[in-house]
Amino acid sequence: MWTVSFTQRARKDLHSLELLIAQRIVSKIEQSASSPERHWEKVVGTQYHKIRAGDYRALAVLDFQNKIIEVRRAGHRKNIYKQLKKGKI
Repeated sequence: MWTVSFTQRARKDLHSLELLIAQRIVSKIEQSASSPERHWEKVVGTQYHKIRAGDYRALAVLDFQNKIIEVRRAGHRKNIYKQLKKGKI
């Protein structure tokens, strides 16, 4: 089982979303802790991985050595990749 941690920015992102959407994202992340390589996809050209929850995404760094999922950002797919390109992760 992997450990899941949320950065301060990811917590802020989740609090800004509607409650049901935030709960769905967090639930999906928690479910992925048993086998993250099955649920998380690598974002091409970056160190980040993404998980999908409908039209929303969470971006994280997966530490395979220490088995830690560090969630960095969460948000709507139309915005999350813009933030990634701008380096605001």
